[in-house]
Amino acid sequence: LIEDAVFYRHCVEQGLIEDQDPVKTISSLYGVSRRAVQTWVKSPDFEHVKDRNPHEQWSTAGRLDPVIAVNILESHGLMYLRLYSPMKDRIV
Repeated sequence: LIEDAVFYRHCVEQGLIEDQDPVKTISSLYGVSRRAVQTWVKSPDFEHVKDRNPHEQWSTAGRLDPVIAVNILESHGLMYLRLYSPMKDRIV
């Protein structure tokens, strides 16, 4: 789940997905602080994520599809929020 968040941020950096503040997007979907997201992005544990081919990962017809990327991020964020987030007890 965290790998997908880091990959999303990487795709934004590469200009493949438009998002003015991807750290804010990820932190709100995953129910974590911005600092947590920044830690994930900088962590050597997730460095391999940057080697993924975005056109194979979240694609339609061999090209990255931003709609698919956002939908996956939203669903994985919700899973993370429900399973691991410090905010999980606040979900109604």
